Amino acid sequence: MTRIREVLFILLDWLNYNKKKLRLTINAANLVVFDLDNTLADTWPCLVKGGYSRKAYASAKPIRGVINKLKEYESKGYKILILTARKMELFRVTRDWLKENNISSECIIVPSARHKLKYLRLLVSKYASVIYYDDLSYNQERGQEKLYSDIIRAVQELNLQYHGLSEIKKLRDEEIN
Repeated sequence: MTRIREVLFILLDWLNYNKKKLRLTINAANLVVFDLDNTLADTWPCLVKGGYSRKAYASAKPIRGVINKLKEYESKGYKILILTARKMELFRVTRDWLKENNISSECIIVPSARHKLKYLRLLVSKYASVIYYDDLSYNQERGQEKLYSDIIRAVQELNLQYHGLSEIKKLRDEEIN
């Protein structure tokens, strides 16, 4: 019963947040969409140490090179959207992490990488241009990085500019140098 109650409170919190925050209204011609895990946040090292706990996700270090790119687009008047595949129970952790890292962008949480395609198709139909940053990778916490190749192909077929794992790694490297 306690678990059900917790999930209900998270869901109510999410609905309340989205009522105020998530407005997929078109008020900008250009949109930039960013993934969160392993794109804006260096999540995988935390998952190796802490498993798939809320604490592990909350402790993820920001990837400054990518966040700087987000801020650059924001300063040029682009609308920014965070589109991440996470469990809904991580909603509060996600919201808090974004706030702590001064990212005030709207955020959509979906259950899997494949579910992102639905939103991307909608966004491409509503905006003049869409730029998308997402590593679309998995399994790093188990020591072998794999790509969602079928999803990457589907994204590349959409009318958007896709920046994948190699571009994100370059932004990360710029941050280090």
